[in-house]
Amino acid sequence: MNNKDILKEHINADDFKTYYIGFNSNEFDWDSLINLCCNNLVDFILGFHEGVIEHIDDEWISEALESLYTPEIYDESIHNKGKITDEHSYLSIKYRSKGEWGELLLHIILRTYLDTLPLNCKLYINYAVKKQVCGYDIVHISKDMKTLFLGEAKMYMNGEDGVKKLIEDLKGHYTVDFLTKQITPIYRNTPAYFGTELPKDLRSWRSTLRREKSLRGLIDRIKIPMICVYDSSIYQDYNEVSNDFKSAYEKESILLKETFDNMNDLGIPLETILVLLPLPS
Repeated sequence: MNNKDILKEHINADDFKTYYIGFNSNEFDWDSLINLCCNNLVDFILGFHEGVIEHIDDEWISEALESLYTPEIYDESIHNKGKITDEHSYLSIKYRSKGEWGELLLHIILRTYLDTLPLNCKLYINYAVKKQVCGYDIVHISKDMKTLFLGEAKMYMNGEDGVKKLIEDLKGHYTVDFLTKQITPIYRNTPAYFGTELPKDLRSWRSTLRREKSLRGLIDRIKIPMICVYDSSIYQDYNEVSNDFKSAYEKESILLKETFDNMNDLGIPLETILVLLPLPS
């Protein structure tokens, strides 16, 4: 199965996108979610810093997993040839490692549905390169080279709390001063080479970032995807993706979007995209 077979899109608006994962034998399809995460780990962790991997083997996945989990969380017992096979192990790390999982899911959604490329890879830089890290969870570009995506991710037990926290980050990370300071770490964490030659799209963005003195100069080319992954009761109320399931999810997600819009009074004209993904509690 490809990503779209597992991660289904429900609402697709310019500023609002919602996704869900279905059921298997009347239960939430944990296996597909876990495999989705594992199959996208290498691209997420290593990205263009190690090249786009066409053939992913166990060694690559092992390295990516070790980068994703902090030492106190990573446990070989839940790693078996690149697959997390025990649901309870997944649940036990779900909130201890919630930031990384939210970022991974946002990465997958951007790559799958918005057709983006990773410009920086925050986790790889954190664990392997030890350079100055930018203040955004995800830094992607569109394949047409016109748009810079600066993403934020939250994983919360309560969707409303998660959305409110996204707004706090939006107000803290997208001030004029913050935009001015962040262009340097983004530029420095963009690879200067890719094997023997940097791809044209990355080379173009690297040159643009080097010329600009602030991300504010790129404000008309920036989009802010903000994902809230949260626990939802719809997976307790339904055991199949029926029309009633979709209707309940849509009602729930629209209420969260209203909360987001009511609190979103940022003074800078940045284009935000609220992304929602519910999980069972």
